[in-house]
Amino acid sequence: MDIRFDQIKSYSNGKAGLITGLCEQIGVNDVFNQLLAQPAGRPPEIPYGTLAQMMLVNIADDRHPLSRMHDYFEDVDLEAIFGMRMDPAKINDDRIGGFLDLMQNAGYSSILSEIAVRAFKRYGIKLGNVNFDTTSKVMWGQYETPEGIEGIVDISFGYSKQNRPDKKQIKLSMGTTQGICIDGQVLSGNQDDKRFNIDNLDRAAELRERFAWAANEFFYIADSAAFTKEFLEKAQRLEVKVITRMPDQIKETKAAIEYAAANLESMVRIEIPISTKSAVYRIAESSCSYYDTPLKMAVCYSEYNVHIELDTNSKK
Repeated sequence: MDIRFDQIKSYSNGKAGLITGLCEQIGVNDVFNQLLAQPAGRPPEIPYGTLAQMMLVNIADDRHPLSRMHDYFEDVDLEAIFGMRMDPAKINDDRIGGFLDLMQNAGYSSILSEIAVRAFKRYGIKLGNVNFDTTSKVMWGQYETPEGIEGIVDISFGYSKQNRPDKKQIKLSMGTTQGICIDGQVLSGNQDDKRFNIDNLDRAAELRERFAWAANEFFYIADSAAFTKEFLEKAQRLEVKVITRMPDQIKETKAAIEYAAANLESMVRIEIPISTKSAVYRIAESSCSYYDTPLKMAVCYSEYNVHIELDTNSKK
């Protein structure tokens, strides 16, 4: 049989096989197909789970914009990778936009949480301390958002962590454990970090219950923005253990620092090897009460600075 080489099409699958293989291991297809399923109408021409994997492949590889994803998949063997024949032209921005709308309706956090739970179970990962933090992202251009509608993210001026107070922004939050993201939110640009931590305690309590089977001990870790009377009282009420930093102006902080300065030689010495030298720290533990909330404190002294860490597990 004669072979015409101009009729042979080559493919460059890149990372697609690896990404879809990982998705198969943790059941990404099932998550999206179940959570985005519509009660009426015909099934989607391209399953939602397949669209999710396509977006993940594109993000992990060449990062084509959503309006040009069909260009990226022109050179990918779609049948071999995704198990179905399809015309790349059908992977258009209308289809992807509709898919994102369905994700919004289903709840991004619910989707992320369900995938994280499956991944933890599949690979035997244990939930440890969860670190929560926020960052800001500058937004360019003109944006109009409906006022007074619950759930609408307001693109507005606020404290800029990118040092651009002249620009409107949104804020992003993330909760990670062992370097793995298990929770995330998009927040209004003027969201205050202190208010965020207070409200976020409810989400933390939900995560603790959702991952109860995988948790050795659950601690909410955050920076000093979490240290407020309202936050500590709510954490105690929800029985969420907390590790945070006490601000320097708190009288209990000042007293702990004064104690450390006067008793350095008697404090526990910890030496941590770093390349060719070691970092030396001295640690002292104590306890206090802040607006009737019992706290355990640890003073950490180093060659360069002194700071306070605490947890609200007063029984330890």
